[in-house]
Amino acid sequence: GLTVDPEDKNLYNVLGKFLSEIGRHDEALAARRRYAELAPHEPNAHDSVGMVHQWAGNYEAAVENYNRALALKPDFEIALIHLANARFQTGRYREAENLFRRYVENAPSYGERMRGLTGIFEIQFRRRDFSGAEETAAQIRKIKREYVWETMRLDFARGETEKAAALEPLLFADTRAVDRGARANQRFNFYYRGHIALKNGRADEAINNFREALKRPPPIWHADAFEDSLANALLELGRTDEAVAEYERI
Repeated sequence: GLTVDPEDKNLYNVLGKFLSEIGRHDEALAARRRYAELAPHEPNAHDSVGMVHQWAGNYEAAVENYNRALALKPDFEIALIHLANARFQTGRYREAENLFRRYVENAPSYGERMRGLTGIFEIQFRRRDFSGAEETAAQIRKIKREYVWETMRLDFARGETEKAAALEPLLFADTRAVDRGARANQRFNFYYRGHIALKNGRADEAINNFREALKRPPPIWHADAFEDSLANALLELGRTDEAVAEYERI
């Protein structure tokens, strides 16, 4: 496409996305910077540069570019949630939660609102604020009853595996979920199956599912891309040397 039209800003944007997902960060950054050069007044261009920086681990550079996008359009909800994700991934939970709540207020659809709520849930869950997390999980299910993953995580955390098992059919029932018109990212599906198997004592099944999850493209736009899911499972199972090797890969 770029051979036909070397000035096509959208092609540079998409090229940067794929290069970023496969870990070719320098090339991804060059593609996304070219997008920003061709469209300097588009908030999305600076947001896209920020995403490449974030997945490469350059968090402050990511934040700088998200803020550039928001300077151009203060209510640009995409940059807002990506900024929230960056703060979440660096452990700045209070700031991240405030940004997620702002995003929920500005979200243009129920689906996008739910995305912000899942970020809030994740922070509450990691803080062991189970009462707050339960309230947020209920808000998510009010938007769509099939979105039960957050409720299941609370059940597992409390050792209530039978309650979690009762929700499994709903978790895997919604096959129509899409990602901007494409099939939904299957990393989520395998991650869910791995987590369920792990909490039910099926170690080999869990490890196999986490390995399958990592073969799928990382959802770099999500608060947690599950990149450390296999490492965490290996550590939980006491397979320390394998866990260390996987953390080093990350």
